[in-house]
Amino acid sequence: MTARNEVTLHEDEKDHDIDDSRSESSSCRISQTSTELFETFSHQAHDLLGFLFPNDLPIEVKHMAGGASNRVVRGTLRSDSMDSQKNIVLRIPRVQFNSPTNEVAVLSFLAEKTSIPVPRVLHFDASSSNIISNPFVILEYLPGSCLEEVYQSMPIATKRAVISSMVHLLKDLSQVSFGSIGRLIPGSPDDSTLKIGHVVDRRALSHLTPPALAATADSIRSYLEERWAFFEREEQRCNPGDTFDVRYNRAFRAAAAKLPIPDAETPARIVLYHPDLAPRNIFVDPETGKITGVLDWDRAESAPVEAAWQMPAWLWGWDLAGSDQLQWVDPDDIPTDPEAVEIKEIFVKEVNEVLPGFVDTVTSNKLVFELLTFARIGLYSQETIFMADDFFDEWTSRSPKNNRGKGMSDAGSLCVLVVLGMSGSPILPACASPIVHNPAY
Repeated sequence: MTARNEVTLHEDEKDHDIDDSRSESSSCRISQTSTELFETFSHQAHDLLGFLFPNDLPIEVKHMAGGASNRVVRGTLRSDSMDSQKNIVLRIPRVQFNSPTNEVAVLSFLAEKTSIPVPRVLHFDASSSNIISNPFVILEYLPGSCLEEVYQSMPIATKRAVISSMVHLLKDLSQVSFGSIGRLIPGSPDDSTLKIGHVVDRRALSHLTPPALAATADSIRSYLEERWAFFEREEQRCNPGDTFDVRYNRAFRAAAAKLPIPDAETPARIVLYHPDLAPRNIFVDPETGKITGVLDWDRAESAPVEAAWQMPAWLWGWDLAGSDQLQWVDPDDIPTDPEAVEIKEIFVKEVNEVLPGFVDTVTSNKLVFELLTFARIGLYSQETIFMADDFFDEWTSRSPKNNRGKGMSDAGSLCVLVVLGMSGSPILPACASPIVHNPAY
């Protein structure tokens, strides 16, 4: 093994804890503050790189902005001849729930089956039997720049190129089809096959028993029923006697019965869905605007186009920053800034040419999109509960015949706060306590 070289640290990394909760797994920004002193952890990361890359000399490790689910470290390696060096990205899940096997399987699948630019997996270990005593994955460092850092300063001509590249990325995602709806999980530890599992209820992180209910739905209606049944079963497994999900699901079923959703026997168009396709997870060539890589695939899903197709409003409304993937964006909204208007018009024109039906699907499926969102992620926070109440308000306002009835009043009248924690989801009046964010997400 190569002799150990002294680790290089930035001054602001030596004496501070590292707070990398700003983004899920971005390799864009150097963070300044961790739940563990980075100076302590950096030596473990250095030793791991020295062990895994015996022909290279680790010369530097830097903490990068990750998220509450993953710690992210950039390592710089120099060959023994000292005439070249390369960067790698080390990702370490913070909780047992986030095994790197999902990301490794999805990245391997994408690299083998698609032309979507993703980082190559160099090493991974799903166990804790290693130098850092944690599961990890090491990825190649993507070329280009993080779009979040360069997009605003780009000239309009380069932004046009970003738009074109983004449209073709959406097309590439839509050309990958699946037979059922759910989360992409490893099909085999030995190859790049995938199977479909459940998007797990975020309130149940401490209950790691695999759900007995398989994710097999191939239509929107069958998926909604499958998810509602899943949430109710998980609620009783984790918190026997609770009726929170039962009450909301009764209201959701009442709404779904009157929405223009195909019957359960009509298969949906199911495509590859990246649930955080935001500029912080996209790398581009800053000169040409071409996308050079897409990050953060550990929660990739197979989803109906009614859920997967969303307007990338951050292209023309940077205040959104692409960070809220739960909110439906109206294709008919008109930006106030003249350049933003131009950018949006360019996107709409190109996406209609490259991916016919995209804008019409988004426009006509607002309530279906929101219903699918609640089915995908559950009502795991005060924000999502208030979103659900807004959904019911809009649903009833669209037609006076949409009487909430008992199920609707049960859900619509709930002004509640879910205090997220590792032991479940107790419900309190909204005025009783401030929002408590789950550190695992």
